[in-house]
Amino acid sequence: SSDLQASSGTVQNLKVFPAILSERSSTKKISMRIHDNLMLNLEKSSVFSDKFQLITHTENSKITHHINASDVEHNLYHDTEKNAAIMITDDDDGLRVEGILGDTLRIRPSSVMERNAEGHVAHQLFEVPLRHPGGDDTVHVETRNASTSPRRPITPRSERSGTGSRLTVSPEVHVVIDRAHDKHFKLRSKLMEYLAIFMAAVNLKYRTMMYVDLQLIVTKVTVFHNISEPFITRSDHHPTVMLGETLWNFSTYVGRTEKDFKSDDMVVLLTGMDIGYVNTTTNKSYALGIAGLTNLGGACGLWTRGALVEDVPKTFSGVVTFAHECGHLLGIAHDGSPPQTYLKGNIGAKECPASQRYIMSPSMGITSISKFSYCSAQQLYTFVGDPSRDCLRNSPSRHSARVSLQRWNKTLVSPVELCKLEYPYRSILGYVEELDGATPALGMATCHVVCETTKDTKTAYLIINAPDGMPCDKTDSNKVCINKECVEFPTNITTLTKKPRDPKKSD
Repeated sequence: SSDLQASSGTVQNLKVFPAILSERSSTKKISMRIHDNLMLNLEKSSVFSDKFQLITHTENSKITHHINASDVEHNLYHDTEKNAAIMITDDDDGLRVEGILGDTLRIRPSSVMERNAEGHVAHQLFEVPLRHPGGDDTVHVETRNASTSPRRPITPRSERSGTGSRLTVSPEVHVVIDRAHDKHFKLRSKLMEYLAIFMAAVNLKYRTMMYVDLQLIVTKVTVFHNISEPFITRSDHHPTVMLGETLWNFSTYVGRTEKDFKSDDMVVLLTGMDIGYVNTTTNKSYALGIAGLTNLGGACGLWTRGALVEDVPKTFSGVVTFAHECGHLLGIAHDGSPPQTYLKGNIGAKECPASQRYIMSPSMGITSISKFSYCSAQQLYTFVGDPSRDCLRNSPSRHSARVSLQRWNKTLVSPVELCKLEYPYRSILGYVEELDGATPALGMATCHVVCETTKDTKTAYLIINAPDGMPCDKTDSNKVCINKECVEFPTNITTLTKKPRDPKKSD
Protein backbone atom coordinates (compact mmCIF):
# COMPACT_ATOMS: atom_id res chain seq x y z
CA SER A 1 0.00 0.00 0.00
CA SER A 2 1.24 3.46 -0.56
CA ASP A 3 0.81 6.82 1.08
CA LEU A 4 -0.78 9.25 -1.33
CA GLN A 5 -1.00 12.91 -0.40
CA ALA A 6 -4.06 14.78 -1.61
CA SER A 7 -6.96 16.74 -0.31
CA SER A 8 -10.50 15.50 -0.58
CA GLY A 9 -13.62 15.00 1.51
CA THR A 10 -14.14 11.74 3.31
CA VAL A 11 -17.03 9.35 3.31
CA GLN A 12 -17.84 7.66 6.57
CA ASN A 13 -19.31 4.18 6.80
CA LEU A 14 -22.33 4.02 4.57
CA LYS A 15 -25.49 2.81 6.31
CA VAL A 16 -27.65 0.59 4.09
CA PHE A 17 -30.77 -1.56 4.53
CA PRO A 18 -30.45 -4.63 2.27
CA ALA A 19 -33.65 -6.24 1.00
CA ILE A 20 -34.42 -9.35 -1.04
CA LEU A 21 -36.41 -8.32 -4.12
CA SER A 22 -37.04 -11.77 -5.54
CA GLU A 23 -36.06 -15.32 -4.80
CA ARG A 24 -36.34 -18.32 -7.13
CA SER A 25 -35.95 -21.44 -5.06
CA SER A 26 -35.86 -23.67 -8.13
CA THR A 27 -32.70 -22.03 -9.45
CA LYS A 28 -31.40 -20.92 -6.04
CA LYS A 29 -31.10 -17.37 -7.37
CA ILE A 30 -31.75 -14.25 -5.32
CA SER A 31 -32.10 -10.65 -6.44
CA MET A 32 -31.07 -8.31 -3.64
CA ARG A 33 -30.92 -4.57 -3.20
CA ILE A 34 -28.06 -3.38 -0.98
CA HIS A 35 -28.90 0.28 -1.67
CA ASP A 36 -30.44 2.17 -4.58
CA ASN A 37 -27.25 1.94 -6.61
CA LEU A 38 -26.21 -1.58 -5.74
CA MET A 39 -28.31 -4.52 -6.88
CA LEU A 40 -27.06 -8.08 -6.67
CA ASN A 41 -28.04 -11.10 -8.73
CA LEU A 42 -27.02 -13.91 -6.45
CA GLU A 43 -26.41 -17.60 -6.91
CA LYS A 44 -25.49 -20.24 -4.37
CA SER A 45 -21.76 -20.94 -4.03
CA SER A 46 -19.65 -23.86 -3.03
CA VAL A 47 -15.98 -23.90 -2.08
CA PHE A 48 -15.41 -26.99 0.05
CA SER A 49 -15.31 -30.55 -1.23
CA ASP A 50 -18.58 -32.38 -0.52
CA LYS A 51 -17.16 -33.90 2.62
CA PHE A 52 -14.15 -32.36 4.30
CA GLN A 53 -12.27 -32.75 7.55
CA LEU A 54 -12.02 -30.06 10.19
CA ILE A 55 -9.21 -30.76 12.65
CA THR A 56 -9.02 -28.65 15.81
CA HIS A 57 -5.93 -28.69 18.05
CA THR A 58 -6.58 -27.56 21.62
CA GLU A 59 -4.37 -27.78 24.67
CA ASN A 60 -5.12 -31.37 25.49
CA SER A 61 -6.80 -32.84 22.48
CA LYS A 62 -7.02 -33.08 18.74
CA ILE A 63 -10.56 -33.35 17.40
CA THR A 64 -11.31 -34.36 13.83
CA HIS A 65 -14.76 -33.66 12.40
CA HIS A 66 -16.00 -35.05 9.12
CA ILE A 67 -18.23 -32.33 7.77
CA ASN A 68 -20.72 -32.17 4.93
CA ALA A 69 -20.03 -29.14 2.81
CA SER A 70 -23.71 -28.34 2.51
CA ASP A 71 -23.83 -27.41 6.18
CA VAL A 72 -21.29 -24.63 5.77
CA GLU A 73 -22.38 -23.52 2.36
CA HIS A 74 -26.13 -23.45 2.72
CA ASN A 75 -26.25 -19.65 2.88
CA LEU A 76 -23.18 -18.73 0.84
CA TYR A 77 -24.01 -16.76 -2.32
CA HIS A 78 -22.09 -14.90 -4.99
CA ASP A 79 -22.57 -12.45 -7.83
CA THR A 80 -19.72 -13.09 -10.26
CA GLU A 81 -20.02 -9.85 -12.16
CA LYS A 82 -19.84 -7.79 -9.01
CA ASN A 83 -17.06 -9.92 -7.57
CA ALA A 84 -19.23 -10.37 -4.51
CA ALA A 85 -19.38 -13.28 -2.11
CA ILE A 86 -21.73 -13.08 0.83
CA MET A 87 -23.44 -15.01 3.57
CA ILE A 88 -27.18 -14.52 3.96
CA THR A 89 -29.16 -15.22 7.11
CA ASP A 90 -32.89 -14.57 6.90
CA ASP A 91 -34.75 -15.47 10.06
CA ASP A 92 -37.08 -14.01 12.69
CA ASP A 93 -34.54 -11.27 13.39
CA GLY A 94 -34.63 -10.12 9.78
CA LEU A 95 -32.28 -10.29 6.81
CA ARG A 96 -28.57 -10.20 7.59
CA VAL A 97 -25.90 -9.94 4.92
CA GLU A 98 -22.16 -10.26 5.46
CA GLY A 99 -19.24 -10.51 3.08
CA ILE A 100 -17.31 -9.13 0.15
CA LEU A 101 -18.62 -6.69 -2.45
CA GLY A 102 -15.65 -6.40 -4.77
CA ASP A 103 -11.98 -6.09 -3.89
CA THR A 104 -12.25 -3.77 -0.93
CA LEU A 105 -15.91 -3.14 -0.16
CA ARG A 106 -17.46 -5.14 2.64
CA ILE A 107 -20.91 -5.33 4.17
CA ARG A 108 -21.96 -6.50 7.59
CA PRO A 109 -24.88 -5.94 9.94
CA SER A 110 -24.53 -2.70 11.88
CA SER A 111 -23.48 -3.06 15.50
CA VAL A 112 -26.39 -0.79 16.41
CA MET A 113 -29.72 -2.58 16.16
CA GLU A 114 -31.64 -0.33 13.79
CA ARG A 115 -34.35 -0.82 11.17
CA ASN A 116 -35.82 1.44 8.52
CA ALA A 117 -39.53 2.09 7.90
CA GLU A 118 -39.84 -1.14 5.91
CA GLY A 119 -38.39 -3.10 8.81
CA HIS A 120 -35.07 -3.88 7.08
CA VAL A 121 -32.01 -4.27 9.31
CA ALA A 122 -29.27 -1.60 9.15
CA HIS A 123 -25.94 -2.71 7.67
CA GLN A 124 -22.57 -1.00 7.26
CA LEU A 125 -20.78 -0.78 3.93
CA PHE A 126 -17.08 -0.27 4.46
CA GLU A 127 -13.77 -0.51 2.65
CA VAL A 128 -10.72 -2.63 3.42
CA PRO A 129 -7.03 -2.24 2.37
CA LEU A 130 -4.91 -4.28 -0.01
CA ARG A 131 -1.67 -6.03 0.83
CA HIS A 132 1.21 -7.24 -1.23
CA PRO A 133 3.93 -9.76 -1.08
CA GLY A 134 7.32 -8.27 -1.35
CA GLY A 135 10.76 -9.42 -2.19
CA ASP A 136 11.31 -12.98 -3.09
CA ASP A 137 8.78 -15.49 -1.86
CA THR A 138 9.91 -18.72 -3.46
CA VAL A 139 12.46 -21.20 -2.29
CA HIS A 140 14.33 -23.27 -4.81
CA VAL A 141 13.58 -26.68 -3.56
CA GLU A 142 17.18 -27.80 -3.99
CA THR A 143 18.85 -24.86 -2.32
CA ARG A 144 16.20 -24.12 0.27
CA ASN A 145 17.39 -20.60 0.85
CA ALA A 146 14.16 -18.74 1.11
CA SER A 147 13.77 -16.20 -1.57
CA THR A 148 10.79 -14.00 -1.06
CA SER A 149 8.98 -12.38 -3.88
CA PRO A 150 5.78 -10.61 -4.95
CA ARG A 151 3.56 -11.87 -7.73
CA ARG A 152 2.29 -11.77 -11.32
CA PRO A 153 0.35 -14.12 -13.73
CA ILE A 154 1.19 -16.33 -16.74
CA THR A 155 -0.37 -18.39 -19.55
CA PRO A 156 0.34 -21.59 -21.51
CA ARG A 157 1.24 -21.80 -25.14
CA SER A 158 -0.32 -24.35 -27.53
CA GLU A 159 -3.76 -23.01 -26.75
CA ARG A 160 -6.06 -24.08 -29.55
CA SER A 161 -9.16 -22.10 -30.22
CA GLY A 162 -12.39 -23.70 -29.16
CA THR A 163 -12.74 -26.36 -26.51
CA GLY A 164 -10.75 -29.49 -26.06
CA SER A 165 -7.34 -28.08 -25.32
CA ARG A 166 -8.15 -26.73 -21.85
CA LEU A 167 -6.79 -28.87 -19.06
CA THR A 168 -9.05 -29.28 -16.04
CA VAL A 169 -7.25 -29.53 -12.71
CA SER A 170 -8.66 -29.54 -9.18
CA PRO A 171 -5.77 -29.45 -6.68
CA GLU A 172 -6.66 -30.55 -3.15
CA VAL A 173 -5.64 -27.97 -0.58
CA HIS A 174 -5.37 -28.45 3.17
CA VAL A 175 -5.66 -25.08 4.95
CA VAL A 176 -3.95 -24.76 8.34
CA ILE A 177 -4.96 -21.75 10.46
CA ASP A 178 -2.70 -20.56 13.28
CA ARG A 179 -3.67 -19.13 16.67
CA ALA A 180 -2.78 -15.59 15.63
CA HIS A 181 -5.45 -15.81 12.93
CA ASP A 182 -8.03 -17.97 14.73
CA LYS A 183 -8.15 -15.76 17.84
CA HIS A 184 -9.96 -13.01 15.91
CA PHE A 185 -13.03 -15.23 15.47
CA LYS A 186 -15.10 -15.84 18.58
CA LEU A 187 -17.03 -18.69 17.00
CA ARG A 188 -15.68 -21.55 14.93
CA SER A 189 -18.61 -21.07 12.57
CA LYS A 190 -17.50 -17.46 11.93
CA LEU A 191 -13.99 -18.61 11.05
CA MET A 192 -15.33 -21.27 8.68
CA GLU A 193 -17.64 -18.76 7.04
CA TYR A 194 -14.74 -16.35 6.54
CA LEU A 195 -12.67 -19.17 5.03
CA ALA A 196 -15.52 -20.15 2.71
CA ILE A 197 -15.72 -16.61 1.29
CA PHE A 198 -11.91 -16.33 1.26
CA MET A 199 -11.52 -19.46 -0.87
CA ALA A 200 -14.36 -18.41 -3.19
CA ALA A 201 -12.39 -15.18 -3.79
CA VAL A 202 -9.15 -17.11 -4.41
CA ASN A 203 -10.89 -19.30 -7.00
CA LEU A 204 -12.22 -16.18 -8.75
CA LYS A 205 -8.55 -15.31 -9.41
CA TYR A 206 -7.97 -18.70 -11.03
CA ARG A 207 -10.91 -18.11 -13.36
CA THR A 208 -8.72 -15.55 -15.14
CA MET A 209 -6.22 -18.28 -16.12
CA MET A 210 -5.95 -19.15 -19.81
CA TYR A 211 -5.52 -22.74 -21.07
CA VAL A 212 -6.20 -24.36 -17.71
CA ASP A 213 -9.53 -24.67 -15.90
CA LEU A 214 -8.16 -24.74 -12.36
CA GLN A 215 -10.13 -24.47 -9.12
CA LEU A 216 -8.67 -25.22 -5.70
CA ILE A 217 -10.61 -27.65 -3.53
CA VAL A 218 -10.37 -27.39 0.25
CA THR A 219 -10.51 -30.94 1.55
CA LYS A 220 -9.30 -30.30 5.11
CA VAL A 221 -9.05 -27.41 7.53
CA THR A 222 -6.81 -27.62 10.60
CA VAL A 223 -7.11 -24.96 13.30
CA PHE A 224 -4.56 -24.34 16.05
CA HIS A 225 -6.99 -22.92 18.56
CA ASN A 226 -5.20 -22.32 21.85
CA ILE A 227 -2.17 -24.53 21.52
CA SER A 228 1.23 -23.60 20.20
CA GLU A 229 2.13 -24.60 16.66
CA PRO A 230 5.20 -26.90 16.63
CA PHE A 231 6.46 -25.53 13.30
CA ILE A 232 6.43 -21.74 13.82
CA THR A 233 9.85 -20.16 14.44
CA ARG A 234 9.57 -16.95 16.43
CA SER A 235 11.94 -14.22 17.55
CA ASP A 236 12.12 -13.37 21.26
CA HIS A 237 12.54 -9.74 20.28
CA HIS A 238 9.65 -9.59 17.80
CA PRO A 239 6.80 -11.80 19.05
CA THR A 240 4.46 -10.98 16.15
CA VAL A 241 7.01 -11.94 13.49
CA MET A 242 6.96 -15.42 11.96
CA LEU A 243 10.51 -16.07 10.80
CA GLY A 244 11.01 -17.22 7.22
CA GLU A 245 12.60 -20.44 8.52
CA THR A 246 9.06 -21.48 9.42
CA LEU A 247 8.49 -22.52 5.79
CA TRP A 248 11.11 -25.27 6.10
CA ASN A 249 9.75 -26.37 9.49
CA PHE A 250 6.16 -26.33 8.28
CA SER A 251 6.99 -28.29 5.10
CA THR A 252 8.84 -30.86 7.21
CA TYR A 253 5.93 -31.08 9.68
CA VAL A 254 3.55 -31.70 6.77
CA GLY A 255 5.81 -34.44 5.37
CA ARG A 256 6.15 -36.15 8.75
CA THR A 257 2.55 -35.93 9.96
CA GLU A 258 1.29 -38.47 7.51
CA LYS A 259 -2.13 -39.19 8.99
CA ASP A 260 -3.24 -35.56 8.67
CA PHE A 261 -1.62 -34.60 5.36
CA LYS A 262 -1.09 -37.80 3.39
CA SER A 263 -3.53 -37.09 0.55
CA ASP A 264 -3.04 -33.31 0.27
CA ASP A 265 -1.62 -31.85 -2.95
CA MET A 266 -0.78 -28.54 -1.23
CA VAL A 267 -0.86 -27.39 2.40
CA VAL A 268 -1.17 -23.68 3.15
CA LEU A 269 -0.61 -22.07 6.54
CA LEU A 270 -2.88 -19.03 6.80
CA THR A 271 -1.28 -16.86 9.45
CA GLY A 272 -2.23 -13.77 11.40
CA MET A 273 1.48 -13.14 12.10
CA ASP A 274 3.89 -11.02 10.04
CA ILE A 275 6.34 -13.11 7.98
CA GLY A 276 9.85 -11.68 8.05
CA TYR A 277 13.40 -12.06 9.31
CA VAL A 278 15.38 -10.83 12.32
CA ASN A 279 19.10 -10.04 12.22
CA THR A 280 20.58 -12.17 15.00
CA THR A 281 23.36 -9.64 15.65
CA THR A 282 21.32 -6.44 15.85
CA ASN A 283 17.93 -8.05 16.64
CA LYS A 284 16.40 -5.74 14.03
CA SER A 285 13.57 -7.13 11.94
CA TYR A 286 13.66 -6.81 8.16
CA ALA A 287 11.82 -7.99 5.02
CA LEU A 288 8.49 -7.60 6.81
CA GLY A 289 6.98 -6.73 3.43
CA ILE A 290 6.91 -10.44 2.60
CA ALA A 291 3.29 -11.57 2.37
CA GLY A 292 3.92 -15.22 1.53
CA LEU A 293 6.61 -17.90 1.11
CA THR A 294 6.65 -21.22 -0.66
CA ASN A 295 8.58 -23.78 -2.73
CA LEU A 296 8.44 -23.26 -6.49
CA GLY A 297 6.92 -26.34 -8.12
CA GLY A 298 6.42 -27.93 -4.70
CA ALA A 299 2.89 -29.34 -5.23
CA CYS A 300 2.66 -33.13 -4.78
CA GLY A 301 6.09 -33.30 -3.12
CA LEU A 302 6.00 -34.95 0.30
CA TRP A 303 8.42 -32.38 1.76
CA THR A 304 7.80 -29.39 -0.54
CA ARG A 305 4.04 -28.80 -0.70
CA GLY A 306 3.85 -26.25 2.13
CA ALA A 307 3.23 -22.51 1.79
CA LEU A 308 2.91 -19.59 4.21
CA VAL A 309 0.32 -16.88 3.53
CA GLU A 310 -0.26 -13.76 5.63
CA ASP A 311 -3.82 -12.55 6.09
CA VAL A 312 -5.12 -9.77 8.31
CA PRO A 313 -8.15 -11.58 9.78
CA LYS A 314 -11.53 -10.33 8.57
CA THR A 315 -10.03 -8.20 5.74
CA PHE A 316 -9.36 -10.86 3.04
CA SER A 317 -5.99 -9.15 2.54
CA GLY A 318 -4.37 -12.53 1.88
CA VAL A 319 -6.58 -13.60 -1.04
CA VAL A 320 -4.21 -12.56 -3.83
CA THR A 321 -1.20 -13.82 -1.86
CA PHE A 322 -2.92 -17.21 -1.49
CA ALA A 323 -3.52 -17.39 -5.26
CA HIS A 324 0.09 -16.25 -5.86
CA GLU A 325 1.74 -18.78 -3.54
CA CYS A 326 -0.39 -21.67 -4.81
CA GLY A 327 0.64 -20.54 -8.30
CA HIS A 328 4.28 -21.00 -7.26
CA LEU A 329 3.53 -24.47 -5.84
CA LEU A 330 1.96 -25.30 -9.22
CA GLY A 331 5.15 -24.42 -11.10
CA ILE A 332 4.56 -20.76 -11.96
CA ALA A 333 7.60 -18.50 -11.55
CA HIS A 334 7.36 -14.74 -11.18
CA ASP A 335 6.49 -12.75 -14.26
CA GLY A 336 9.71 -11.56 -15.86
CA SER A 337 11.66 -14.64 -14.67
CA PRO A 338 14.03 -16.63 -16.89
CA PRO A 339 13.30 -20.36 -17.40
CA GLN A 340 13.53 -22.27 -14.10
CA THR A 341 15.91 -24.99 -15.20
CA TYR A 342 15.21 -27.36 -12.32
CA LEU A 343 11.49 -27.43 -13.20
CA LYS A 344 10.93 -29.82 -16.08
CA GLY A 345 9.76 -27.95 -19.19
CA ASN A 346 9.52 -24.55 -17.47
CA ILE A 347 9.94 -21.76 -20.05
CA GLY A 348 9.97 -18.88 -17.59
CA ALA A 349 7.99 -15.68 -18.01
CA LYS A 350 10.30 -13.32 -19.87
CA GLU A 351 7.49 -12.24 -22.20
CA CYS A 352 5.43 -10.95 -19.28
CA PRO A 353 7.38 -8.19 -17.54
CA ALA A 354 6.83 -7.87 -13.81
CA SER A 355 5.93 -4.23 -14.44
CA GLN A 356 2.61 -5.39 -15.90
CA ARG A 357 1.62 -6.14 -12.29
CA TYR A 358 -0.32 -9.36 -12.81
CA ILE A 359 -0.85 -11.78 -9.92
CA MET A 360 2.52 -13.49 -10.39
CA SER A 361 4.50 -10.29 -10.51
CA PRO A 362 7.00 -10.24 -7.65
CA SER A 363 5.44 -7.26 -5.94
CA MET A 364 1.96 -6.04 -5.23
CA GLY A 365 0.66 -2.54 -5.05
CA ILE A 366 -2.30 -0.35 -5.86
CA THR A 367 -1.63 -0.72 -9.60
CA SER A 368 -1.73 -4.52 -9.39
CA ILE A 369 -4.07 -6.42 -11.70
CA SER A 370 -5.92 -9.36 -10.13
CA LYS A 371 -5.46 -11.66 -13.11
CA PHE A 372 -2.91 -14.21 -14.20
CA SER A 373 -0.66 -13.34 -17.13
CA TYR A 374 -0.51 -15.54 -20.16
CA CYS A 375 3.04 -16.56 -19.16
CA SER A 376 1.60 -17.89 -15.90
CA ALA A 377 -0.95 -19.90 -17.85
CA GLN A 378 1.77 -21.35 -20.06
CA GLN A 379 3.85 -22.49 -17.11
CA LEU A 380 0.84 -23.94 -15.30
CA TYR A 381 -0.19 -25.83 -18.44
CA THR A 382 3.29 -27.38 -18.66
CA PHE A 383 3.42 -28.23 -14.96
CA VAL A 384 0.00 -29.85 -14.61
CA GLY A 385 0.51 -31.69 -17.89
CA ASP A 386 3.67 -33.38 -16.56
CA PRO A 387 2.74 -37.04 -15.92
CA SER A 388 5.05 -37.16 -12.89
CA ARG A 389 2.74 -34.74 -11.04
CA ASP A 390 0.40 -37.62 -10.42
CA CYS A 391 -1.27 -36.06 -7.37
CA LEU A 392 -3.02 -33.67 -9.79
CA ARG A 393 -4.38 -36.48 -11.97
CA ASN A 394 -7.43 -37.35 -9.86
CA SER A 395 -10.72 -35.50 -10.32
CA PRO A 396 -12.23 -34.79 -6.90
CA SER A 397 -15.68 -33.24 -6.96
CA ARG A 398 -15.44 -29.47 -7.02
CA HIS A 399 -17.08 -27.15 -4.52
CA SER A 400 -20.70 -26.78 -5.47
CA ALA A 401 -22.27 -24.60 -2.78
CA ARG A 402 -23.23 -21.36 -4.49
CA VAL A 403 -22.25 -18.10 -2.80
CA SER A 404 -24.63 -15.19 -2.76
CA LEU A 405 -23.49 -11.63 -2.57
CA GLN A 406 -25.57 -11.44 0.56
CA ARG A 407 -23.61 -14.19 2.18
CA TRP A 408 -20.34 -12.77 0.88
CA ASN A 409 -21.16 -9.38 2.35
CA LYS A 410 -21.70 -10.82 5.77
CA THR A 411 -18.03 -11.57 6.05
CA LEU A 412 -16.85 -8.14 4.92
CA VAL A 413 -15.95 -5.37 7.32
CA SER A 414 -16.74 -1.74 6.52
CA PRO A 415 -14.16 0.29 4.57
CA VAL A 416 -13.26 2.26 7.68
CA GLU A 417 -12.89 -0.94 9.68
CA LEU A 418 -10.76 -2.32 6.87
CA CYS A 419 -8.51 0.74 7.06
CA LYS A 420 -8.14 0.29 10.81
CA LEU A 421 -7.37 -3.43 10.57
CA GLU A 422 -4.85 -2.94 7.76
CA TYR A 423 -3.18 0.05 9.40
CA PRO A 424 -3.42 -0.64 13.14
CA TYR A 425 -0.69 1.87 13.96
CA ARG A 426 -2.12 4.79 11.98
CA SER A 427 -4.88 7.10 13.08
CA ILE A 428 -7.65 6.52 10.53
CA LEU A 429 -9.99 9.50 10.18
CA GLY A 430 -12.31 7.97 7.65
CA TYR A 431 -12.72 6.55 4.19
CA VAL A 432 -12.93 8.50 0.94
CA GLU A 433 -15.15 7.25 -1.88
CA GLU A 434 -13.10 8.96 -4.55
CA LEU A 435 -9.73 10.66 -4.36
CA ASP A 436 -9.80 13.33 -7.05
CA GLY A 437 -6.21 14.42 -6.55
CA ALA A 438 -4.94 11.18 -8.06
CA THR A 439 -4.62 10.58 -11.79
CA PRO A 440 -6.56 8.58 -12.61
CA ALA A 441 -8.92 9.20 -9.70
CA LEU A 442 -8.70 6.36 -7.19
CA GLY A 443 -11.63 5.08 -5.21
CA MET A 444 -14.70 2.94 -5.18
CA ALA A 445 -15.03 2.85 -8.98
CA THR A 446 -11.42 1.71 -9.49
CA CYS A 447 -11.72 -0.88 -6.72
CA HIS A 448 -9.45 0.92 -4.28
CA VAL A 449 -10.22 1.74 -0.68
CA VAL A 450 -8.91 5.18 0.20
CA CYS A 451 -8.22 5.62 3.90
CA GLU A 452 -7.84 9.14 5.24
CA THR A 453 -5.12 9.72 7.81
CA THR A 454 -2.63 12.43 8.72
CA LYS A 455 1.09 12.72 8.07
CA ASP A 456 3.00 15.62 9.63
CA THR A 457 -0.35 17.27 10.45
CA LYS A 458 -1.36 17.22 6.78
CA THR A 459 -4.16 15.06 5.42
CA ALA A 460 -2.75 11.96 3.74
CA TYR A 461 -4.28 8.88 2.17
CA LEU A 462 -3.49 5.20 2.41
CA ILE A 463 -4.72 3.19 -0.56
CA ILE A 464 -5.82 -0.43 -0.33
CA ASN A 465 -6.89 -2.66 -3.21
CA ALA A 466 -10.56 -3.43 -2.61
CA PRO A 467 -11.35 -7.00 -1.56
CA ASP A 468 -13.65 -9.02 -3.78
CA GLY A 469 -17.29 -8.23 -3.16
CA MET A 470 -16.84 -4.54 -2.32
CA PRO A 471 -19.51 -2.33 -3.94
CA CYS A 472 -18.02 -0.07 -6.61
CA ASP A 473 -20.91 1.68 -8.36
CA LYS A 474 -23.32 3.90 -6.48
CA THR A 475 -25.86 3.66 -9.27
CA ASP A 476 -25.90 -0.14 -9.43
CA SER A 477 -25.82 -2.08 -6.20
CA ASN A 478 -25.18 -5.28 -8.10
CA LYS A 479 -21.77 -4.05 -9.18
CA VAL A 480 -18.87 -5.06 -7.00
CA CYS A 481 -15.14 -5.46 -7.27
CA ILE A 482 -14.22 -8.88 -8.59
CA ASN A 483 -10.55 -9.37 -9.36
CA LYS A 484 -10.19 -5.59 -8.97
CA GLU A 485 -12.70 -4.78 -11.68
CA CYS A 486 -16.10 -3.20 -11.11
CA VAL A 487 -18.53 -5.78 -12.53
CA GLU A 488 -21.88 -7.41 -11.83
CA PHE A 489 -21.51 -9.92 -9.00
CA PRO A 490 -21.01 -13.32 -10.67
CA THR A 491 -23.90 -15.71 -10.22
CA ASN A 492 -21.77 -18.81 -10.41
CA ILE A 493 -19.39 -18.49 -7.47
CA THR A 494 -19.04 -21.65 -5.43
CA THR A 495 -17.37 -22.50 -2.16
CA LEU A 496 -16.81 -25.20 0.39
CA THR A 497 -19.72 -26.49 2.41
CA LYS A 498 -20.80 -27.29 5.98
CA LYS A 499 -20.79 -26.00 9.49
CA PRO A 500 -18.21 -27.57 11.75
CA ARG A 501 -19.81 -29.36 14.65
CA ASP A 502 -19.32 -28.39 18.24
CA PRO A 503 -15.95 -29.92 19.21
CA LYS A 504 -17.39 -30.78 22.64
CA LYS A 505 -19.79 -33.25 21.07
CA SER A 506 -18.50 -36.40 19.47
CA ASP A 507 -18.79 -36.92 15.72
